[in-house]
Amino acid sequence: MENKRKIRINIILLILMINFTSCHNNKEYVNKLEGNWYSIQDNTYLEYFIKKNEIYVYSVAAGYLYKYDYIIRNDSIFNKLDENLKTDDYKFYNKILKISPDTLHFSYRKLIRLDNENSLEDLILKKINKEEYVASNLKREEKNNRSN
Repeated sequence: MENKRKIRINIILLILMINFTSCHNNKEYVNKLEGNWYSIQDNTYLEYFIKKNEIYVYSVAAGYLYKYDYIIRNDSIFNKLDENLKTDDYKFYNKILKISPDTLHFSYRKLIRLDNENSLEDLILKKINKEEYVASNLKREEKNNRSN
């Protein structure tokens, strides 16, 4: 009887340790993800602003700004495209393969850190207007397309 109790306690402790480690790793991911990024894939230039639980994506070519909520589970990002959905209705978005200070490698996309003025973050936080952002975005897109 005593052995079964010890086994149960050990299992509970193991589960708690795994949950704590998972939460700690998720916070580290979030801290490393936050900021401004861009990607060029299939001749499409996109800029991203990632903050605590939201990702913003902007494309001048398509003329849209898109926002969605996200969470991290282990090494994967899950997003919720509809804010009206229940909080647990997150869908798998992408697997995080590697994060460095200036690059973010997902399973099917690579983001590069963007440290410029007139960023998507500045637009979201209303530090600049849309016209200023679009003009800067077009310059960055042109420069980055030339270098790739």
